[in-house]
Amino acid sequence: MTFNPGKYWGTRLLSLLLVAGVVAGLQYGILPMLDGYDSRLIVLSLLFASLAVSLNMINGITGQFSIGHAAFYLIGAYTTGRLTMSLFPQMHISPGIWLIMMCIVGAIAAGIAGFIVGLPSLRLRGDYLAIVTLGFGEIARIVVQNQDGKALSFWGLDLGGAFGLTVKPQLTQVAHAALLLIFTIAVSRNLLKTAQGLSFLAVREDEIAAEATGVNTTVTKITAFVIGAALAGMTGALFSHYEGFISPTHFDMNASFIIVAMVVIGGTGSITGSAVAGIVLTLLQEALRKVQSIAAIDLIAYILGAIVIAVAVSQLKPMVRMHKSAGLKKTLAGFGLLGCVGALAAVFFLAKMDMATVIKAGIITLLIGLVLALTVQRGRKGLPAFGLVVLAIIADILLRPIFAVGLHAVPFIQKNLGTTEYSPSNLRMAIFALALVVVMLVKPQGMFGHHEFSWDWLKGLFKRPHREEEIAA
Repeated sequence: MTFNPGKYWGTRLLSLLLVAGVVAGLQYGILPMLDGYDSRLIVLSLLFASLAVSLNMINGITGQFSIGHAAFYLIGAYTTGRLTMSLFPQMHISPGIWLIMMCIVGAIAAGIAGFIVGLPSLRLRGDYLAIVTLGFGEIARIVVQNQDGKALSFWGLDLGGAFGLTVKPQLTQVAHAALLLIFTIAVSRNLLKTAQGLSFLAVREDEIAAEATGVNTTVTKITAFVIGAALAGMTGALFSHYEGFISPTHFDMNASFIIVAMVVIGGTGSITGSAVAGIVLTLLQEALRKVQSIAAIDLIAYILGAIVIAVAVSQLKPMVRMHKSAGLKKTLAGFGLLGCVGALAAVFFLAKMDMATVIKAGIITLLIGLVLALTVQRGRKGLPAFGLVVLAIIADILLRPIFAVGLHAVPFIQKNLGTTEYSPSNLRMAIFALALVVVMLVKPQGMFGHHEFSWDWLKGLFKRPHREEEIAA
């Protein structure tokens, strides 16, 4: 295949124009119509999408297992927040230039921390690496939380300890968060298009084989770790200058778990999947605040039903693969179409509900996108898998009253949980954990798998010929 410079640069110019149009439309067209709460949701969703893409560089593309990513987020936020409070009033620099400088400083500080942690620990593999990164994340948070200013008084620094740190002025705007996400995606995607990117993928697929072919696996893992940490540090810089007040609770273990969940659910190795999951799960956390409380026994009944269904699916999958039943495939595809109809009906009812505009628009966009992806795709290959999810949800709803009656019949459970209710907002971590289990059972590679959004992929959806299938691995 010959290289066509005109087409190559034309595609990139079109992409840049599209990006500029989206950012300008978001900043000057959409934001003036929204209130402060909706603007905050947009910024947080974009920042968490950037965190998910940066962690995907380590966990998805290089195949490591880091679960302490919030530590680099913390380092970028506190380093730049403290510098702004100490130096910005005397520097007489425009806010835009200062914010860019702080992003660079946050990237350097977090990148150095990533190198210090990565150099000794990335010789480890699997669970051992996960334990080290988890420990580092908690150590960083606890050090900041227990710092009262005296330990760093020689340098004139005070990180606020458990009381938190005020960061003024608040310089970050929605456009800055959008540009950071685009920059993070561009760095990850362009890196994969180079020879160095192939070494990352080789380490992920088989580290021993990669070493045998001459890949320096330690250097490759440290490089990925430093880049991912630096991007997280930049995200922390924007967060501290948007929030105006940061505390160690913003960067606890829950934050690390949520970022990992975004990468796994979106698709381990998929840049597009991580970004989409980052936005969706951030909005989902806020949407759960609007959901009514659920009775404890009903919740346990749903969980028991989900466990039974998960076990049944894991036992039936080998049988289905052996027989490759066309009838079963058509049945599941029928349930998938039923789920698409239900999704469109949900769009109709959501449009009339009273909730935040951004959450409503996000859910409606997600549902419509899901329906289009399932029905427009060539061969509609995703319908049977989606049908299996729909069938599992229906079965869980039908099993709930059966298990609930049994639980009410147990005196101990009835006495202690008979009148107890749980708020879905307080159970968001459990909901994310359950979502992880479901995704691992139905599609272990994540919702996007190793696929990426591209112009060729978009043309492929509409059955037009394309040069190549855009696959991250």
